[in-house]
Amino acid sequence: MNDIPDKREKKIFYTLYILLIASVVLAFSTIFNESFVAPKRFFLRGFTILLIVFWSFIQVKYGFRLPSYKAIYASAAYFAFVLVSLFVSRSILQGIPQVVDLACYLAIFLITLTFINKEDTARTGTFLLAISIPVSIYSVMQHLGVDPVSWEQVDLIKNRSISTLGNPDFLSAFLVLVIPVAFCMSFRKETKAGGIPELIIWAFNCAVLIGTYSRAGLLALIAGFIISLFFIGKTVLLENKKKLVAIVLLIALAAGLVLLMEKTGETRHTLQERVSGVVTMKDNNVSTRLYLWQAALKIIEKSPVFGTGPNTFQFSYLPYRNLEPVGIRARIAIAESPHNYYLDIACSSGIPALLALFVILGITYYGGFKSFYSGSSDKNESDKPSIIRLTGDDRLIAAGFLAGITSYLVHHLAGYPTLPDELLFWVYLGFCQILFFGKQVLWEAKPVVKMADLRAAVMIVVVFSAIILLISSFRLLSSDYFFNRARGFQSSIDSVTEYKWKEYCVNKAEESYAKALENDPVNPKIWLQRGKLYEQFLGINIIKDNNNSLFQTAYKSYTLAIKLNPRDPYPHADLGRLCRNWSDPVIAEKAYRQALMLDPYNVLFMTDLAILCQDQKRNDEAEFLFKKVIEIYPEGAWVYGNIGVFYNTKGDKAKAVEYLNKCLAIDPNAERYKAVLDKIK
Repeated sequence: MNDIPDKREKKIFYTLYILLIASVVLAFSTIFNESFVAPKRFFLRGFTILLIVFWSFIQVKYGFRLPSYKAIYASAAYFAFVLVSLFVSRSILQGIPQVVDLACYLAIFLITLTFINKEDTARTGTFLLAISIPVSIYSVMQHLGVDPVSWEQVDLIKNRSISTLGNPDFLSAFLVLVIPVAFCMSFRKETKAGGIPELIIWAFNCAVLIGTYSRAGLLALIAGFIISLFFIGKTVLLENKKKLVAIVLLIALAAGLVLLMEKTGETRHTLQERVSGVVTMKDNNVSTRLYLWQAALKIIEKSPVFGTGPNTFQFSYLPYRNLEPVGIRARIAIAESPHNYYLDIACSSGIPALLALFVILGITYYGGFKSFYSGSSDKNESDKPSIIRLTGDDRLIAAGFLAGITSYLVHHLAGYPTLPDELLFWVYLGFCQILFFGKQVLWEAKPVVKMADLRAAVMIVVVFSAIILLISSFRLLSSDYFFNRARGFQSSIDSVTEYKWKEYCVNKAEESYAKALENDPVNPKIWLQRGKLYEQFLGINIIKDNNNSLFQTAYKSYTLAIKLNPRDPYPHADLGRLCRNWSDPVIAEKAYRQALMLDPYNVLFMTDLAILCQDQKRNDEAEFLFKKVIEIYPEGAWVYGNIGVFYNTKGDKAKAVEYLNKCLAIDPNAERYKAVLDKIK
């Protein structure tokens, strides 16, 4: 009987497993914004599919036993709740990518449980530390202003470490997962180097983490240290007094280097300012998070069971923007999440989904405490592996993974996960299940049908599904490439002066948008930007005979974007602006009112509608809307300027002067409104 796969099979599988982790983390992108997700998402899905194909062959050939069925049941329940919330929501297209990603994480979790053993967890931990080295080196280069890849946010990079993860907080989330593993493994005795390489990696990553200036990262790092020390134990620490002294010195050195950079003017941030911003609640990021958490609680109260659907927070929170801090109410950006992992799950998939995740975490922590303090290495009567008492290096490795999970959970009290760190989170959960609940056992399954027939049937289904998913993921990656290429040409239109070059940029952008839509025809983001392209060209087109065609193309693009994602207010507002300027004001008003129904406190939409009413001589409605804008956003100079211009047009010079003076009191450099005031005087 074949009890386990042969060495070649295990080697191939393990190589793919490590490549998956490394590729997702290290995938580069040349643009800072959301496009950095595309290559990482492709690697995640591609390698997960390859792993599933190979794993399916292995498990059909040999069979398997799980170390903990409870964790699998809980993860299946978690995915089921998320899936139900997707189909209950009105934004299925919006949530599908996130659900597919979650399916990949859970597949990796299951594969980890059924194939990786204790020895592999230690080896994988070492590989993870190796992967963190180029990530940290790259971030140091960015911090010093040397970047081998062209990024948009150069000023931000020179002040905060970002690396390939795409954001300082994303980098810190990755590092707080890795640092506790390196810290705990540096105390190992059963290695030739005595834990010195892990100690160096740990110190280097700590310096990089401090350089991110992520407050959530620093808090998570402290939490990781505390639980690491708790599980490592007093005895081990006292046996390594020299190493503890070295650790303290390395922390001091890392902090000293960052403080030195602050004093020499290399960064506009200081650790003191970042911390005091939380204490005084005067930091915009802090006040914004508090507001988003309030909005999230309102959403949960309204939809507690199924939520609003995966990846829908950016639309479901808009009716609660009256809770937003006054100073940021005019911003165009929409929050993608409440910046709290747990509130995000409860908002999008409901409280039952969040509870299912807590069950998985509870099983993991329960196994950890039992393994470290009261576990037994014996098997129970039903021959199922019980919780195993850990000793020696196994204890240190397990402590590292458990501390990494804790750091991750603390970090995301004020953040949300990305592809790389969420992948590692589920891998860590799998490792802990293996270490706490025993080695998985492989055996030859008793087939209901002939093994060859069963294997063939399973493999045909798995391979066929894998091919479809792989092609789909590649098409999405290709679409994302052409979309960003089109955006590049589109952004160049205003920077060139000659009409022929403007027309050239438009044509090139349209070619790229067409290719993007060919690969992803149901993406509302592409249709929306394509509409903006043609609306932009309408404003500069000197061939008037072609204007109707341009208008119709822009109109069609906006309406398709609305159809594909009716909960997004911006396509409605863009359609309103298009029709107000080039077509029917009745359609424009209807579009603006629909946008305001979805985002009732948006001062930009309200201002556009007020101007539309003003153009139609509906002065009472226009005045009401202009005053409503002031009520919502009293700190904006332009809101007083707009109503001042309105009163001037209406003939009420006294009120015009009053509001224009208020505008200039807030912003003395508002030249447009200053010119209007000068004409009145």
